[in-house]
Amino acid sequence: MGSRKEHCEDCLMKMGEAYDKVHRWIDGKAWVKGKLNINHRRYRHHDEGIEEVRKKWGDNSAEAARLHIMLDFGRVPTRKEVEDVFPDEPELMSFSDLNGD
Repeated sequence: MGSRKEHCEDCLMKMGEAYDKVHRWIDGKAWVKGKLNINHRRYRHHDEGIEEVRKKWGDNSAEAARLHIMLDFGRVPTRKEVEDVFPDEPELMSFSDLNGD
């Protein structure tokens, strides 16, 4: 599960453009009150999220979204698959939680 920088670098290498706006949109629900919502993937990290990107910005952006999801999951799940794994309630982690402090 990559950082936005890693997602941008992956797209730059594979597509010749970073597509930062796509990665920001896909991870748009990742931060709540300065904490990481680890359940944010429920909302846009799936096949329907890719199609939303296609409607917003076109086919190349949809491919960038697909690459983002592939980097995070190794495949593109359906919306139902993601919703079955990640609950609707935010599960927040601070940086200190991530660093083991």
